[in-house]
Amino acid sequence: MLIVLTVLLGAAAGLRELELLFRKRRIGEAIVCGALSLAGIACASAAASGKAFPSPLHVLMVVYGPFNRLMVSLFG
Repeated sequence: MLIVLTVLLGAAAGLRELELLFRKRRIGEAIVCGALSLAGIACASAAASGKAFPSPLHVLMVVYGPFNRLMVSLFG
């Protein structure tokens, strides 16, 4: 029930913004707003589901690890 409510509220807010942008003929901004709204709805739904998700810090560690090793080998 909480997930459905989250999706409905997110969709309502996103559609309101998209309507205003389309009236002003700002198509590029409407596309970006729509994509970010969908991403926000997906993240909010994932948070509302209560499932355990991996930490986003692991992605940073994977990306930063080779750079860190390179800097240590050059300057360490």
